[in-house]
Amino acid sequence: MTTCRRIAIHAAAAALFVAGLAAFAASVDAASSAADEHANGNNVFALGMYRQLRPADGNIFFSPFSIRTALAMTYAGARGETAAQMKNALRFSLDDSALHSAFADSIKTLNTGGGTDYEMSVANSLWGDKSFEFLQPFMDINAHFYGGALERVDFKNNCESARLRINGWVEEQTRKKITNLLTDGSLSADTRLVLVNAVYFKGLWNEQFDRERTQKAPFYCADGKTAEAPLMTFGHAQSLPFYSEAGLKAIELGYKGDAISMLIVLPDSAGGLEAIEQTLDEPALSRWIAGLHRRSVQVFLPRFTLTWGANNIVPQLSSLGMRDAFKAGAADFSGIDGTRNLLVSGVFHKAFVDVNEEGTEAAAATGVVVGLTSMPQEPEVFRADHPFLFLIREKTTGSILFMGRMSKPQP
Repeated sequence: MTTCRRIAIHAAAAALFVAGLAAFAASVDAASSAADEHANGNNVFALGMYRQLRPADGNIFFSPFSIRTALAMTYAGARGETAAQMKNALRFSLDDSALHSAFADSIKTLNTGGGTDYEMSVANSLWGDKSFEFLQPFMDINAHFYGGALERVDFKNNCESARLRINGWVEEQTRKKITNLLTDGSLSADTRLVLVNAVYFKGLWNEQFDRERTQKAPFYCADGKTAEAPLMTFGHAQSLPFYSEAGLKAIELGYKGDAISMLIVLPDSAGGLEAIEQTLDEPALSRWIAGLHRRSVQVFLPRFTLTWGANNIVPQLSSLGMRDAFKAGAADFSGIDGTRNLLVSGVFHKAFVDVNEEGTEAAAATGVVVGLTSMPQEPEVFRADHPFLFLIREKTTGSILFMGRMSKPQP
């Protein structure tokens, strides 16, 4: 028997948010339709992934944009039933050419749309073992649509040096917000390729909170315990997009440029978030967003910083239907090297967000490991002193870039 080669592909993706993207033309041409379809697929995936993640205790923060981008780069090498399952699980509804073009357009818009309104960077790279050959079409897709230039490293003889070099690149691209993405032992002499997508965002609120008015106050957790959190507020009630229905309220806070916003969904009680999570789907989200109308709102929002992960999300992706990619003998990534010897052995995700009086700073990273086997009114009060959901969205298409749950302030 021939000696089995073991190939590992790590796709690291970091997704961030912009405070001002150039608005798309309000046309109904094919490009606009494709962009909307692509964004809708992203949102369906985001909510599906959240349903898979929510049983875990505590805070959650992830980037569906990051996860989908990393896996889209890997999907370029998938074939047969493996590709079909990935397409369904990741909600890729466009044909392959249009799909990769949609990702390219998103990356270009994020990189060029901010002007002086926000700091934004999206970058991709591929790191291949110097002794390994990849199929040219796979490399061409990643280079043309994702801008992923190939860097050669020596995984076989010095994988630790390669790991530190890749981590250094990710840290540089994310202003050190995503550190040690590839942990000890994540690479070996059998690693052959690492795909990396890194994104960094820092944006300012349209209306900043008054730092002098921030005061520590109780935060009431779902388990009945109480923590302390710095609650931010404005100097006076603000005219904000506001929605309410039985059991919840929602507000939208915009970032400078009016292209990106944060939607915050607050249950009426400290223990009310679970009921919202159980019915959370795209129609519910669309109802909340469609129901937003400007009202005078007095906002109290905790200042918080969250770091989530790195977590292996293979079980969640499997539950969404991406099964064969993780199974020896079933996985088909022959578009990468011409063999049926590859499988995905891990998908790791890590994300960071800092929400403060001035605005938001966020980053995320995803690693895919592929191996061989094998009106004037009385102000509404929006007091987020108990668990809530929050989403950062591109407003024109509605695409969810980040999504999270604030369950308890971190010390």
